[in-house]
Amino acid sequence: MKFIKNAVIITVCLALITLNVFAANATSAPIITLSNKTALPGEEVTIDISISNNPGIMAMAFCITYDSNSLEYTGYQKGYLSKYTLKDHPDKGHVIFVNDESSDKTNDGIMLSVKFKIKNDATPQKHIISIANLDRKKYGNNLYKSFSNSNLKSIEPIVRLGSITVAETCENSGHQYGDWNIIKSANCNETGLKTHTCVRCEYSEEATIPITHDFEAEWTVDKAATPDTDGEMSRHCKNCDATTDKIIFSYEEIGGDETPDDTTSSDTSSDSTDSENTSDISSDNSTSNEANSSTTETTAPSQDSNSSSTNNKKPSINNVVGEKVPQQEAEKLENYPQNDKPEENKPDQNNSNTSSENTPSQEVVSKDETPNSNNSVELPQDDDDSFFTTPTGIVMIIICSALSFGVLALGVILIIKNRKK
Repeated sequence: MKFIKNAVIITVCLALITLNVFAANATSAPIITLSNKTALPGEEVTIDISISNNPGIMAMAFCITYDSNSLEYTGYQKGYLSKYTLKDHPDKGHVIFVNDESSDKTNDGIMLSVKFKIKNDATPQKHIISIANLDRKKYGNNLYKSFSNSNLKSIEPIVRLGSITVAETCENSGHQYGDWNIIKSANCNETGLKTHTCVRCEYSEEATIPITHDFEAEWTVDKAATPDTDGEMSRHCKNCDATTDKIIFSYEEIGGDETPDDTTSSDTSSDSTDSENTSDISSDNSTSNEANSSTTETTAPSQDSNSSSTNNKKPSINNVVGEKVPQQEAEKLENYPQNDKPEENKPDQNNSNTSSENTPSQEVVSKDETPNSNNSVELPQDDDDSFFTTPTGIVMIIICSALSFGVLALGVILIIKNRKK
């Protein structure tokens, strides 16, 4: 029984030791952080390179990478380190940094600061500032043997990327205009004038508003149709003599039952003469009409239905010059301009006080985008528990797990032997 208790105690102790080892190694990786800045072309910014959770580092050798197409390295400021050198290589897009102390430095804080000037033609976007291996061709972003302590033990830090965001300006992104202001409205005879102003630099721009007509929604008959000639209609401007959407229609197309203006008087006189001649005949035939009334009443509905269906197919247009024709009737004409229908109560787009293409931006800083330049290399953002994904962490997990299972197996074997006794 005592042996079992001892085995349990040993198992618990090993488990606690394993957890402590994991915790110690998980927090032993230093964290290097580069600052983030925003600037305009022509300005100079300083990027701080800081370290935290420093386990003790004596020597460092790495590259500070940047986009040399948009940024220019201008110098550095010392931090807590005492001995180091920097050399810029703009053709390669990095600054070489080498440090060698006499002993391990456990300081946390700013190791050094590097200065960059934003070029006048810099791309308005987020430019990544990071660190990489001294031999970038061989190791890329992997900081293999870039940091070591006095015992020549390699230390691989966690890197948190920095950046310089180049803000948008009128020079690199064009003007950002506000709403249009109408200085003078256009009419049927004169053009108008409008202006808008850049929200960044107060630059103003003027534009002409073209001549604008206010056309009626209805068509007007300009020429009456006859059996021999076609008629014409169009939409008239409310303020001048301008017309649009001309339609040509035939006499047969509108039913052929309307007479033009120039024939109205002669037709009326002939009609009056005919009526006098037929008055006597109508009285003599009254008896016969009454006899046939029943037959007429039975056939009337069918005739009315046929005539109404015919009228629905043909437009109801008063074939007189100056008469108005509603849109629904004009649409029945063969030559109606289907692709140019009038839009009622719709303001002219040129007189609009707003411009969708020139909406002022609420932010002048560009969106965060990873740079396309090959000179700027971005490291993956590591978490604080990245130790468990390193080869050392994996080996430690395997060893500790094997020890734990071994102790448990030993305890089980001892329990079985005790029972046999």
